[in-house]
Amino acid sequence: MNIRKYGKKPKKIVEKELFIKNWRPIEGWLIEDKNNTFVLPINHSTLGEKFFNSYKTSVKRSFLYLFLTALLVFAVLTFTSISQPVEHIIFFSMLFIFSSFDMGLSIKTFQNCKQKVEFLFEIHKSFKNTCLFFAPFFLLIWLIQLYASDKLGGLEPLVILFGNYYPEIDICSVWRFVIGPLLHGDINHWLINSVLTIIFASMLPTTKNILVFCLFYLGAVVSHITTFAIHSLYNTPFDSLLGVSGGAYTLLAYTISYYFHKKYLNVALSLFVLVIFTEISVSILSNNTSHSAHLSGLVIGFLAYAIKIQKYSSFPISRT
Repeated sequence: MNIRKYGKKPKKIVEKELFIKNWRPIEGWLIEDKNNTFVLPINHSTLGEKFFNSYKTSVKRSFLYLFLTALLVFAVLTFTSISQPVEHIIFFSMLFIFSSFDMGLSIKTFQNCKQKVEFLFEIHKSFKNTCLFFAPFFLLIWLIQLYASDKLGGLEPLVILFGNYYPEIDICSVWRFVIGPLLHGDINHWLINSVLTIIFASMLPTTKNILVFCLFYLGAVVSHITTFAIHSLYNTPFDSLLGVSGGAYTLLAYTISYYFHKKYLNVALSLFVLVIFTEISVSILSNNTSHSAHLSGLVIGFLAYAIKIQKYSSFPISRT
C-alpha cells in the first residue's frame, strides 16, 4: 500500500496493519485507493472502517492518559503552595471537560470521525504556510514595540502616544484604532495572541493568507472601536486596550460559521465550546481581559461569513 503526505511523494509501506494501528489524523497521511487516487484513510473504500476503529481505540487510550494527568495536576495544585489554587483547579477542570467532550464527539459516529479527520487534515495542510506568513508579522511588531518602548522610556508612554489610549482619542486620532492593536502588554500577552492567531488562521477555509490577514486585522480594529464605544457609554474602569485578540476571535467565528454551513456540526460545536472555554478561562486567570473586544471580534467573523455566502454558493478549502 502506498501512502503520502500532502505535497510529498508517495512511499510504500509493507506492514499495513501496523500503520492502521498507529495512524493519527493530525499526521496528515493520505493512502492510495482505487484508480491510484490518494484519499484520507477514513475515506478509503475498503479500509475506512478499520481506521475508524483504530482511531476510537487511540482516543480511548488518550482519554485514560488525560484522566491520569488531570488527577496528577489536581493533586499538585491541592497539596502544594501555589498562588490562586482554586482558580487553577477550575481552569484545568474545564480543560479536562472540554477535551473529553471533543474526544467523545469525534468518535460518536463514523460520520463524526470523518468530519473531524478532514478538519484536522486541513489544519495540517495549511499550518506551515500560515506560520510562515503570520510569524514574521508578529515578530516584527514585537521588535518594533521593544525598540519604541526603550526610546520612550517604557510601555506606558508608548501607549499614550500611539496606542488606543482613551483620554487621547478624538475625531482627529482615529488612526489609534489602527495602530493600537499592534501593541501588547507584555511578552506573554504577545505570545498568546500570536499562537492563537496562527492556530485559528490555519483553520480558516480560504485560499489566500492575505485574505485571512485582512479579515483578522479588520476584526482587531473593529474590536478596538467597539470597546472604546462601550467605554464612552458606560465609563468602564479601563483607560486603554492592547492586542489583536479580537482579530483572532474573528477568524474563529468565521471558521465556526463555515463548518456549521457545511453541516459539519460536531466540528462547529467543538469550536463553539472552545470559545466558551477560552472566555471563562481568561476570566478566571486574568482581571485585565476585554470580553467586549473578544465578543465584537466574534460578531465580525459571523457577519463576514454571512456576507460572503450572499455572494458565493461554495467555498474552496484548498490553499495556494
